[in-house]
Amino acid sequence: MKPAKRIRVRIRRAPRAAAIALAGALVAQSALAQDAGPAPISLFAGALLATDSNIFRLPGEAPEPVQPGGSRGRSDRITSSWVGLRVDTALGQQRFRGEAKRTLFRYDRFTDLDRDAVEHNAEWAWSLNPQLGGTLSSRRAESLLGFDLTQQRRPTEQVAETRAATLDLRPGGGWHMLAGVSRVEHTNTPGFLPQPDDREIAREAGLRYDSAAQGSLGAAWRRREGRYRDIAFDPGEIRNSRYAVHETELRASWSPTAGSTLFGRLARVDRRHEDLGFRDFSGAAHELAWRWVPTGRTEVTFASQRTLAPWFELLSASYRIDDTWTVAPAWEVTDRVKLRLFAYRTATDYRGEVDLPAEGRRHDVLRGTQLAAEWTPLRGVTLVATVHRDRRSSSDPLARFDVVAATLSLSVGLRDFRP
Repeated sequence: MKPAKRIRVRIRRAPRAAAIALAGALVAQSALAQDAGPAPISLFAGALLATDSNIFRLPGEAPEPVQPGGSRGRSDRITSSWVGLRVDTALGQQRFRGEAKRTLFRYDRFTDLDRDAVEHNAEWAWSLNPQLGGTLSSRRAESLLGFDLTQQRRPTEQVAETRAATLDLRPGGGWHMLAGVSRVEHTNTPGFLPQPDDREIAREAGLRYDSAAQGSLGAAWRRREGRYRDIAFDPGEIRNSRYAVHETELRASWSPTAGSTLFGRLARVDRRHEDLGFRDFSGAAHELAWRWVPTGRTEVTFASQRTLAPWFELLSASYRIDDTWTVAPAWEVTDRVKLRLFAYRTATDYRGEVDLPAEGRRHDVLRGTQLAAEWTPLRGVTLVATVHRDRRSSSDPLARFDVVAATLSLSVGLRDFRP
């Protein structure tokens, strides 16, 4: 283990180095701003400074966590910096997009949460002729599972790797015959029982009609077959489990006026486990959204959504249902300044219990608001400041929390490479 002194020096140098690099990039970027055309290859970088009043999402009566330095407290300052390469180029009827990024996360007090993340994605949008096309894509994402989910004071990192291929046959008249296959693998370090490590393969087929009146109507049939790895429900018992998910989906969008768009989705989800039948569940999922643009510089989106997802809580739950309502107004003050507000409420029910606890089913309600201000002084340079508050009430006293957080981020396009 590194001595504490060396750790503190490393934390403080990361923001300083990022600030110096970004300051130099701003000077170079002023010259790039003269050229309005996008480059096929570009470098980008950024930095973010955040403050969080309740890192571990603890209830108010919980004892203050002990920091690595020996002091107590639940708030912290986090600095993250990133650098990456982006590709977006076309060759005839083919288009290639890709991005690779490395991000460093450094905590001022809870230094044991420090981590580095490497993410990348690539897509080839191919086309043989106007009637036949599709995509081949690959993606790797790293994230830290929220402490509001894990309710633990140790970090749980999740890596998601996705490979996918899609096919779009366009016979004419606005019709699309769709097909796709994908492979997704989730790995948590350390393991997290409610969302175990898994690997699944999905196949889907669909039909969509795009009308000339700025609307569309589609249906899709999807089957996902997967396997949980090293899942334990009882002490000393570790086993694998296969599962299958069938989804039938209808979706539609319609723009009755130039400044109004409606979107709707309705799906039936049926999940079955090979040797864990007591974890089976089924139900309806839906999404409804309305985007209204009353003026050229203002818009507001209203949305309602219901999702179903597996959630293994020993004997008390097998899945969760999330009902979310959001409202998101936005105002483009000038060509360079934007203001956004995002308010939401999510009600979560935990169901599929094997043995109902004495206190009954768990029920959560999460309420949150976020205000963001965005300034773009130059092309490729963006400064964003946010402040938000989340409050969760719950039938489980240990799941309640209140948090206020603020962030300030700067992202810069460092250099464009042109032929």
